[in-house]
Amino acid sequence: MRRQTGASRQRPSHAESGGEDAAEGSPSVARAVAILDYMHHAGSVVSVIEISRSLGIPSSSAYQIVAPLVAGGLIERASTGGITLGPRLAELALKRTQRERLLYLAGPVLGELRSDTGETVQLAVLDRGEVVVAMKADGLEPVHVTTEVGRRIPVNWSAAGRILLSDFSPGELRCTLPAFVRPSPLGTATTRIPTLIRQIGDARRRGVVTQASQSQPGIGAVAARVDSPDGRCAAALCLLVPVHRMSRRRLRMLENATTAAATRLSAALIGSDRPGERVVRPAPRQRTSGRSNGSRVAAGSRKSHPD
Repeated sequence: MRRQTGASRQRPSHAESGGEDAAEGSPSVARAVAILDYMHHAGSVVSVIEISRSLGIPSSSAYQIVAPLVAGGLIERASTGGITLGPRLAELALKRTQRERLLYLAGPVLGELRSDTGETVQLAVLDRGEVVVAMKADGLEPVHVTTEVGRRIPVNWSAAGRILLSDFSPGELRCTLPAFVRPSPLGTATTRIPTLIRQIGDARRRGVVTQASQSQPGIGAVAARVDSPDGRCAAALCLLVPVHRMSRRRLRMLENATTAAATRLSAALIGSDRPGERVVRPAPRQRTSGRSNGSRVAAGSRKSHPD
């Protein structure tokens, strides 16, 4: 596709560019969006003066808006002068693509694990130092644990938190954990940094974590690691189980089932990342007996438990 030169670029309309009349909120934010949109359509290096003239923004304001965008990596200065879109935008777009791929591939795996165990299943990810429930499949038993998509949970409250932090070194954990650790409602979730570091190390070695009655009485969890194509932890696949159904014998079955499902999702993620490879959801296993798959897997519905 041919790039437009500076002389032939068309100025976006004020509404198209996210101007103050087109968006509510801070004019500076609206102008920042307009600048990024203009640079995207320009497709080449531009100057701040050109942006100012094209969008009708005072040059002093344009320079003030561009400076933090450069500092944040959204814009970078070109060696030949002027500015161009920065690598941070590509990173953000890639993260969104990877998250969408994870959710697309996870649906059948959550449904199958729920069918195998009868228990509530959730997929959790790490976001800004907290565990976030990204997807869920409610249990099939008459009495089952409920969970809520979008719920944010302190990392020290849950089995998923230990799994999601398992890529961090002890030094990184010593620096980052103090800002994110919170006392749990029951006071049973540890807030001791050395204890958390040891537990996270165990999660790294085993790839699965089990806990009971940490944030709510009578509720247990089993969480297993899901790997991304680069070998880092992409998510935690979790079972939420009433503790009266966590006998030693059944717990071994739950751990094996969760680990096997997480391994299967990891393999699907790795396969979908190969160049030229089409993203294919894991096919359901053939069963001769077992539970009905019951209610659908949800990635945006609501109700809740933190483990």
